[in-house]
Amino acid sequence: EANEKVEAARAAVDTAGRRVRDDDTVHIDLPDPGVGTGRRSATIGDGERSWTIQGPERAALVGPNGAGKTTLLERL
Repeated sequence: EANEKVEAARAAVDTAGRRVRDDDTVHIDLPDPGVGTGRRSATIGDGERSWTIQGPERAALVGPNGAGKTTLLERL
């Protein structure tokens, strides 16, 4: 019975491994957000430097799991 479970687990891992994509990049087409060019969505800064997302621009916050992306957004 233990050997059957091990073989079943190996088969499941092999099946899942064949479904994983190995793309170098991913391209996603998103709809136009409908935000006017002059509308300021967000400004982040410390007084000396600032970064503004304006108009239909999009920004991505990327990093590995556990890096603090969600915590950063919650604190902003």
